[in-house]
Amino acid sequence: MMKHNNMFLWLLGLTVCWLASCSEEDGRVTYPYSCPEISELQFSTTDQTPAADSLYFSVKIHDPQTPLSTLEVKLMTGETLVSSQSIRTKGTDVSIVEKGIYIPFEAGLEENQEAKVILTAINVEGSEVTQTFDFHITRPQIPEVLYLHYNGEVVEMNRSEDNPYLYLTEVSDLEEGYPMELSGKISTAASLDDAKLIWGAAEASNTAVLIETSGPSFAFDYRDWFVEQITFNVMTFELGVVGYQKNLKIKETELNSTILSHLEMSNDLVDAVKTDWNAKGIFKRIEKEEDKQIVVDSYCTRPYVQDVILRYCQNRSIFKTKFAIIDGMLLE
Repeated sequence: MMKHNNMFLWLLGLTVCWLASCSEEDGRVTYPYSCPEISELQFSTTDQTPAADSLYFSVKIHDPQTPLSTLEVKLMTGETLVSSQSIRTKGTDVSIVEKGIYIPFEAGLEENQEAKVILTAINVEGSEVTQTFDFHITRPQIPEVLYLHYNGEVVEMNRSEDNPYLYLTEVSDLEEGYPMELSGKISTAASLDDAKLIWGAAEASNTAVLIETSGPSFAFDYRDWFVEQITFNVMTFELGVVGYQKNLKIKETELNSTILSHLEMSNDLVDAVKTDWNAKGIFKRIEKEEDKQIVVDSYCTRPYVQDVILRYCQNRSIFKTKFAIIDGMLLE
């Protein structure tokens, strides 16, 4: 009988302890205050991770009294949230091994971009603890030659000597130049299957983002342009052209000779042209000095500049043919 009484008292005490450690509140079990603990946090790098690759971490999380809920993971650059994920954690002890965080390669990424991973362990009562890991994101190595894929063709794009982020095709040897519109991809290898990086469709035309091999193509749209070369900037992910616009327009109206002859010139335009011409010393006049003639610097007036511009606009086709002028070119 004594033995049964001892057993009953032991079970009663165990029940009281359990009731003391957790209670029902609004129909759910609540736990006493405690806070998760993060330990043995390790990352796959100590400082640098290349973009378009993954950063891995391992960690142990423990809570002495309250079941765990989630581990929130955030990747930040400055105040910008790059990515986030929520990892479900159960029980009071959790081990996470080699969990990957993808580091995207996006337009505008600077070399050695400062970044951080924020880990926040939360238990079911909302108590949390946070640890931060600071590191740098490096730009991936991009080869000297990229490859433009369109209409079944593969065209090389070489790095510019003046701008290390700019790539250009060779000057087109076709009379019509490159297509004004096309759908395509740009890759780091001649074969898309072998390429480490592939740029394809973005939300807007003439821009690109990194895609998978089978991803959609970007839209290249330079209608009304003569395209001598196609360019791609690996810093801004923008597509561009070397060439000229064939049909200049204002408010969707083509600037033909009739329209140009009726345009009004602003005083600022005339003054800017006059100042530029006078600064270059292209105007001369002849003066007599005793028994000889000498050439001295002269200048142009506003009416003269205005008249020259008007005569060009009214006889645009003749001037273009005579002096081999191309729309958009700058005359020194």
